[in-house]
Amino acid sequence: MKKAKGGDFNFASRAQKIEKLEFPQSTEERFIVKANKDGVGFQWKTYDEKLLGRNIDKGTFDNTVAEATRICRNLWREKQREEHKDPTKAYQPLLYVSVFLILLAFVFLLVLIYGNRDKLALLYVAVAILCLAALLTLIVVAKTWSLEPQFMDLEKVQLNKVTEYLNNQNGQIYQSKGYKWQVEPNLYWIELSTLQSIKTFLIHQSTRTLFSQMLNLPFQSRISRYQIHSKGKVLITLRYIDLGPDDFDLIQEQNNSKLVNKSKVHELLLGPDIPMRFVMIQKQKGCCCIVF
Repeated sequence: MKKAKGGDFNFASRAQKIEKLEFPQSTEERFIVKANKDGVGFQWKTYDEKLLGRNIDKGTFDNTVAEATRICRNLWREKQREEHKDPTKAYQPLLYVSVFLILLAFVFLLVLIYGNRDKLALLYVAVAILCLAALLTLIVVAKTWSLEPQFMDLEKVQLNKVTEYLNNQNGQIYQSKGYKWQVEPNLYWIELSTLQSIKTFLIHQSTRTLFSQMLNLPFQSRISRYQIHSKGKVLITLRYIDLGPDDFDLIQEQNNSKLVNKSKVHELLLGPDIPMRFVMIQKQKGCCCIVF
């Protein structure tokens, strides 16, 4: 789990945040690829033969990381172009036309003063041209003041694009090898995890989510089954009922149909290293029991 080593983490730049982070350690079940020091893309040449060599070859791994980095850098360059782009450039031709019309009006005024032509007609033409030039100038000024530059949310777009790319890689290459790429929500790292470790995490995570949902249920509510899904597949089925305090010894495990007595237990949580067949949470005068 990442932690700041010191300083005001919230106000640091992305590069400073990455420098202060303590990254998770890579294992055979979860291989971490850290972000670059500049925060744009990910570190290359991080392949570890000991942790990945049995299932993932170096070329495949390096190509995936390199492409994810290329996506991040291209989006960063696009953001830089957006920030340096002049939003008023589209209205510059109108300004040029306005300046030309003003000069033309002055020509008519000079002819009006020094010429022998119909002075009233020349005056009307000069005034009309000046009014048109003023109108064009006002349009440009109004449009310029109302402009609100729409800049890309770089981190959000990078997250979406990298996630999309890695999901495609998972389907094409990695899932058949028993692995799956995942993206840290802030793009501080990407990780290559075994599918079994992901399944275990999803079971524990979904079970805890179910706990919080159950605690908000009225005691009279009865829900018989809850399934944890991942991409259309049922990972595990949780069956639970509301029981009174005298019914703890009637909890029945689904797998082996044994009766178990847990009347003394108030709360048991599924931990990643503690295999359990059931979970109880006491609520008021009753107990919400999960059996799976």
